[in-house]
Parts: sequence; structure tokens; C-alpha cells
Amino acid sequence: MSTATATPARHRVEQAPRRPGVVRTLFARVLPGVLLVALLALLGALILVPRLLGWAPLTVLSGSMEPTIPTGSQIVISPVTDAGSLEVGDVVTVMPYPDDPTLVTHRIVERAETPAGPTFTTQGDANDVVDPWEVTETQLRGEVRYWVPAAGYLATALSAHTKAIGTAVVAAALFGYAALQVVRAGRERRDEDVVGGSVVDHERLTRLEDEVGHEAAAGMVERFVDLLPSRVARLHEAVTAGEAPELRDASLSLGGTASMLGADRLADIAAACRAAEAAQARELLTELDRLADATGRELVAAQQV
Repeated sequence: MSTATATPARHRVEQAPRRPGVVRTLFARVLPGVLLVALLALLGALILVPRLLGWAPLTVLSGSMEPTIPTGSQIVISPVTDAGSLEVGDVVTVMPYPDDPTLVTHRIVERAETPAGPTFTTQGDANDVVDPWEVTETQLRGEVRYWVPAAGYLATALSAHTKAIGTAVVAAALFGYAALQVVRAGRERRDEDVVGGSVVDHERLTRLEDEVGHEAAAGMVERFVDLLPSRVARLHEAVTAGEAPELRDASLSLGGTASMLGADRLADIAAACRAAEAAQARELLTELDRLADATGRELVAAQQV
């Protein structure tokens, strides 16, 4: 008889859904945020930053600066306000000939001082010889600040109207994302101020797993987290109504299971709501809400480890 009852139990455990692993959680929760930040950073570097700072984006059409700056890269240059600040090793964009608007981006390999100001000799990283021109301040068009490989192809394909729309979209997305992070950080700080560290006794959870098994303990945690909002709402209603029997039942319903799962602080607040005067109990509800939210998050996080 004992064997017949044990076999179905083992079968149910084997068929129970497995918790998501760390890698799966990473891809589901962290990776999308990382990709979003990377995309916004790329679009910001290509469109928003140059426009805000008054810098100019240019597309590299030849391989004279490879492998440093590959063909098809988009470089971003800033105006040169002081030619005397340029040194050997800086990468600059110049117009070699006044009657030819073609721009060349090469590295400074030599600097000379003249009564009229400094002059520069340039050379492409991939070239064997220096450039046949001497660069003066009037020929300088900008100093290279950064570049994004292959992005020049995309920039060339976009129209001015599309770039303008892209600037607005990127700016709105960046400001929206920043605002979201500020709100989230503020909420977490408020929770930490109220909660003050861990709200769950993880050793209690471990002992519970040892006693009833991992799957059963996980099921208890999952059910508690699912029912937590309704139990908190029930306690709210009981405190507002001031009905002693309902207040007692709501407090025990929340606090009993919370204590079993190691959430003693939540259980203590629930008990305090039951024992306090009506006005004080209503003040405790705000702390109860924040503590319940922190407890639920910590229990979920504990199950994902």
C-alpha cells in the first residue's frame, strides 16, 4: 500500500515545471535592457551627440586610415579653435586644396612652428609615405573625436528628414529611459529606507526545503507571492472597517504563512495592525505595503538562485 501511494508522488514531482535557471533569467530580464541601452548609445553617438555639441559627422570612403578607422566608418569631428593645441598623433580632417572641397582625414606625423603659426605634416596609417601637402590652420576642418565602424554606410543611406526624426526619437528615448531609472532608483531607496536590508530569513527557507522538499517549498513560495496582494488588500479593508474578527483573520492569514517562509518582519507588521489602535493601524498600512512589496521581490529572487 505504501509503495502504491509513493509512486504517484514521485511522478508528480518529476512532471512539475522546473524553475527558470540563471542563464534563462539573464536572457529574459537583463539582455533586453542591455541591448536597449547599446542601441540608444549607438544612435546617440551617430545622431544626437554631434547635433547637441555642434560637431560634424562624416563618412570615411577610403582605407587610408585602416586598420585604425575602417572604410565605411562614421567619424565625428569637432571644430579646431586652437591649432596650437594639436600634437603629433592627433587625427584631423583637412581640406588639402582650396579649389577642391574633398576632405581627407589623416594623422599628424610632424609639426613645425612658423611665424604665421604651426604647420602640420599628415599621413594615413595605411600609407607608406607622408601626404604631399603641408597643412596650415586655414586648411583644418576638424579634429576627430570618435568613430563608429560601418556606421557611415547607415548614415549615407539616411535622408536629412530621417536623421531629424531619429534625433527626436533618440532624445525622447534617452530622456524617458533616464526618467525611468530615476523613478526606479527612488522607489528602491524608499524601500531600503523602510525595510533596511533583507526581509526574508533565508536559513528558514533552507530548513523548509529540507523538511518538505524543494518542489513543495517552491510551490508554497509561489502561492504566497501570488496571494500576497489580495491578503494585503484584505488587511487594508479590515483596518478601514475596524471589524475585530475580520481584522484578526486577515492578520493571521497574512502573518501565519509569512512567518513560515521566514518573512518575520512582514508577519510582525501584520500583527501590529491587529493590535494597534485604529489611527495607528492606518499609519502602519503604508509600511505594510512597502514591506510586502520588498518581501515578494526577495522571495521571487531567492527562488531564481
